[in-house]
Amino acid sequence: MYITLFEVPIYLRTSDEYYKDQQAFGNLKINKFSIASGKTPEEERKWLQENYPDYLWWPPWAFNDIVGWVNINYDGRYFAEGWKLNRRRISRDPRHRRGNIVYFGKISEQPAGASN
Repeated sequence: MYITLFEVPIYLRTSDEYYKDQQAFGNLKINKFSIASGKTPEEERKWLQENYPDYLWWPPWAFNDIVGWVNINYDGRYFAEGWKLNRRRISRDPRHRRGNIVYFGKISEQPAGASN
């Protein structure tokens, strides 16, 4: 029996990178729509926000860009173990990220009270 002391998420990228990608995704979509409609990108963005406010929405980074976990546990000794998303390629768009979560084993182990 062991106790999980804390869990650390593993993110695909930093929050800054995530929100830059989100902004680039929105700009790409708006530019495509503005070319098709003949409106300026600013007019198209305003129209989309008024008529389809959720169209350019992405889920928040803190909960939706996680691709794995590291758990720090204690059972008389401290040990770390982890899980990850089992994919060859992880989609940058969280809405299209699928795959199995797999256990990748113990990462480290140290007796209680030991120091490096």
